[in-house]
Amino acid sequence: MSPRVITALQQARDSVKAATSGFYGQLRIALSDGIPPSRFSTCLALCRQDEPETEIRLFEVPPAQQIKGRHDDLYDVGFARSDDPGDGIVAEAAWNDSLMVAVPARHPLLTYKRIPLEEVLRYPLVLGDPRACEGYVRQIERVLRQVDQEPLIAERVASDDLMLALAG
Repeated sequence: MSPRVITALQQARDSVKAATSGFYGQLRIALSDGIPPSRFSTCLALCRQDEPETEIRLFEVPPAQQIKGRHDDLYDVGFARSDDPGDGIVAEAAWNDSLMVAVPARHPLLTYKRIPLEEVLRYPLVLGDPRACEGYVRQIERVLRQVDQEPLIAERVASDDLMLALAG
């Protein structure tokens, strides 16, 4: 594991530890935007190891509901791929993932070591469904708008797994 990932996980674990001290042994965590299970499960395992007496309750909700729930004290902490948490909410990166392009094994884009965005936009894209991963989709759309070219969207899907299956 890279030092950045270890540091991010430690910060997330410390945040959860701090939150549990004021919540009488229960931590209510809201999850949005299709948080990668491998990332979150590592953090969750560390939290359970450090605070075995704390009941951890998970809620899968859309980003807007997560933000409202934080304001209404329904959730103690939230995880999302969104970089825009809204007014009155403090967001910190628990980890950083690079954006990637998934293509079939013999795709012409594989001739590039680092694929230019203009080249990516020459092909139909499979992107996330805004209803399932709203914040993440907004981030991807901001990246795509860096180029003066409309993307050709072949499909919108609710999960990374289906996205990868369609790219193959």
